[in-house]
Amino acid sequence: MGFGWVIPEVKDYERLTFRGNIKNFPSSTRAELMAIFTALIVMPKRSKVIIYTDSACAIQNIKIITKQINTRKIWTENKNPVILQMINDIVQERRLKIICHKVKAHSGDKYNEIADSLAKIPGFIEGITNNIFEGTTISLNYNNITDRSFIPIWKFTPIETPVKDAIKEINRLKLMLNFKYQERFKYIMTNTKCREIDWDLTFKTKHPSKITSDITNKEDSNKRSFALKLLCEELPTLSKRYIHKPNLYSSSSCILCEKLVEEDNMHVFTCKRKGQIDPIKNLTNKFKEILIEKIKKEEPGIDIKIIKKVVSEVDILNYTYEKDYTLSKNYSDLSFFDVIKGFIPNILVTKVKKICRNKKAKANKIIIDVLEEFQKILKQIWKERCDKVIEWEIKNGITNKDKRTRQIRNDKRTKIQIDKTSNIKEGNLHISKMMEKINFQRKQKQKEEDLEFFTNEIFLNTFTYKGNNLYKIKIFSDGDMAISSINFIFF
Repeated sequence: MGFGWVIPEVKDYERLTFRGNIKNFPSSTRAELMAIFTALIVMPKRSKVIIYTDSACAIQNIKIITKQINTRKIWTENKNPVILQMINDIVQERRLKIICHKVKAHSGDKYNEIADSLAKIPGFIEGITNNIFEGTTISLNYNNITDRSFIPIWKFTPIETPVKDAIKEINRLKLMLNFKYQERFKYIMTNTKCREIDWDLTFKTKHPSKITSDITNKEDSNKRSFALKLLCEELPTLSKRYIHKPNLYSSSSCILCEKLVEEDNMHVFTCKRKGQIDPIKNLTNKFKEILIEKIKKEEPGIDIKIIKKVVSEVDILNYTYEKDYTLSKNYSDLSFFDVIKGFIPNILVTKVKKICRNKKAKANKIIIDVLEEFQKILKQIWKERCDKVIEWEIKNGITNKDKRTRQIRNDKRTKIQIDKTSNIKEGNLHISKMMEKINFQRKQKQKEEDLEFFTNEIFLNTFTYKGNNLYKIKIFSDGDMAISSINFIFF
């Protein structure tokens, strides 16, 4: 990213200008601070420097430096601590007095336009012939900072964020990657499906309140437990019971169906209960009704016909025909099954924002309320299913004590496993275990590579930001004009 500054009418010169480039951690504030730093280097000692900039963040950072006696907070609370520390050292060494003023960006002033063209990276912007400094990348020699016992480094580059925040981000990345590489989510983590999900909003709907709250709320805990079990396919269905207690459950088939169908997480909500109507059709209609009701409540001034029209544009909410959940895992796009599990499609967020006139906070609130109401319906279905299963267990002599008794892991357990897989040859079983081991090692290696990549993104920001227009820097001045950049007065 580029930065530049201009000092008009200096002695025999019409103006003095400077531009340069800086890499890593792209942000407009960092470019502004770098421009201020390079400008202060050429200021005479004991001078008064008046800086006019359009960056409120840069002004706030400079105020922190000028008012801060102890520089410790520069490193613990602020981003770009290396530049801030060096600005502080220059100010102290040269005994400069700095005054900052906020000006309006893109005001059409002559020097504003000059600074704007200086800040643009040559070769990337058409019409700019400022090639004299092309390729000039300025790096900071952080070894000259003497009042710090250590400076956090990542791959020979100073960490330009507080260490506390950096460690939090690393742990967040590890949790994200551990979540991503679980076997249960492999079908949803395809490039297409993964990009169709609003992940931030998805996880917000799983935690009605802060998980770090000191107050224990049973209702809140139950909501969170059900939502997470539904998302992670961990509801105690008969398929789970059969795996954990094969001595009690002879089969994983649903007891409410006429057909022998395995009862997994999704079958609980797709089971026809010996009827003919697909339950997904009813659930889809209920979801749309709740969504329309919540939107109308938040936006009473919008015609209900317009709301229904926009909601109908979300294809994932339009029931067409009965679909198989197992086959839907191989679809390239999301399906309503994924909405039942708790994933929020981006298209849904976009359409609700459109109705709410691009008010993101209001749109998010509507979707969170809709998911909470919809999960009450799902939980009621789950409760009705559990009541039926309990009746069936009582008839078959399965007690709570039996279910809670731990299964002894001995030769009998091994025999049960062998009986269950009697049609699998020993050689094939060995190959399967070897393939499982190879697959696990491959996933671990990929996790390590991803962790390093995203850590580089945090500490170096090498790939995330491609545009250069976002990081233009303008420090412009005219000694006698209202809009100016740097004006220094000798004492």
